[in-house]
Amino acid sequence: MKKHQTYLFLYFLFLFTAFNIPCAAHSYSASVGAQAAVHSVKKEGDEAIYIKSTQTLELSKNVKYMEPGAFRTVMVSKITVAPGNPYFKVENNVLYSKDGTVLVYYPRGKKGKTFQVPVAVKKIAALAFANCRELKKVILPKNLDVLGSGAFFGCTSLKNINLGQMRKLKEITDYDGYSGVRLWLGNGTYEDEWEPSVYYETIQTKKGYERILNLYYLGTFEGTRLSSVRIPDNVRFVSEETFRDCLSLKKITFGRNFEGDINIRTQERGKTVLLYELDLETIKFVGGNSRYCIRDNILCSRDGKVLYQYLDKKNKQRTALTISSKVSQVADGAFCKSHNLYTVMCEGPLTLVGQNAFASCHRLETFLAKGDIGVLGEGAFYGSFSLQSFQCRGSVGRVGTQAFCYCARLKEVLSAGLPELADDMVFEGCSALAEKKFSLYMPDGQ
Repeated sequence: MKKHQTYLFLYFLFLFTAFNIPCAAHSYSASVGAQAAVHSVKKEGDEAIYIKSTQTLELSKNVKYMEPGAFRTVMVSKITVAPGNPYFKVENNVLYSKDGTVLVYYPRGKKGKTFQVPVAVKKIAALAFANCRELKKVILPKNLDVLGSGAFFGCTSLKNINLGQMRKLKEITDYDGYSGVRLWLGNGTYEDEWEPSVYYETIQTKKGYERILNLYYLGTFEGTRLSSVRIPDNVRFVSEETFRDCLSLKKITFGRNFEGDINIRTQERGKTVLLYELDLETIKFVGGNSRYCIRDNILCSRDGKVLYQYLDKKNKQRTALTISSKVSQVADGAFCKSHNLYTVMCEGPLTLVGQNAFASCHRLETFLAKGDIGVLGEGAFYGSFSLQSFQCRGSVGRVGTQAFCYCARLKEVLSAGLPELADDMVFEGCSALAEKKFSLYMPDGQ
């Protein structure tokens, strides 16, 4: 027995050395050429197996759990399950739970531009289709109960999905990488992957310095090419990163029961969806909505107190925007990249001008607030390089970091009271501003 164990140990030691296969605690894998056989995958904290390069993935009869997205960075084209495995099965080269009710994993290297999920499937696992860049169309079963977090993350060719027909779906969530897995990169070599929502950290190991990819929040449709989306009627909340980097998305229709926030960050994740980086032209609500309405091409609250998103960003005609005295908040990114704005006037006090609210408004020249501003958010005017004058005839309470960053033509920043500045980055890149600080606003004749 000991002799057999010694040979087995030497065999895997050779494979690990020869093919540089990273192994996680309580897990191991063997690779021969372009084939990998996974004999045991056991969740242990933030760790799981990763194999960097393989075409065929074999799951032995002992495998009973697969970490979400465990092989999403690998160009697997074929997957097999050993006879006698009581937990998984393969149909049409797709991995399912044994009873067929859960779609666990769609191999990234699988050929085909269209895929119809079998009607027996009730749940799609988290990150199940992640980084499958060949898929253009997915047909979901109408009785799907759960759409796993980050399910279609990085599917950069996906243009068509019948999401609106999901009658039982209740939420669309981001994949929380903090509670997921970590991928060792080794020498910082990780150039193939499209990962906009991640961050790296460098740690010291016995072999020197290694980079670790710490997953962040990955949106369910992040990076897809969808041009129009219909949110199902029973979905109440859509998470923050759901549509991040969906650069082709022009129209979103929310179902009749949607009650989440839009572009308003909250302490509780999953209750707000961030849309401001998208060039949306149309936002609709089926059957009306008690919270939202559209006025003058602006998505706003029904009581008129909150401005959520400007829907006329592509208009090239110079526009002077007047914000009514009813308005108390301008949401995050509400007018971000609105290149037609050249002047903004706020008739009344504002409790909040949100993060990136007027960022990258390249033709904006003047901003005038007649009342107080409680908080001027982080990056509020970031990159609005034509801005020359910011004037608040009331007081400004707090100014977030980089609020005026790279406003290169800014010459005056006035308020009736000197605000609290987050840091010395507030006026970074304001080369035309003589003093990097607020000056007191003095009414004419004083």
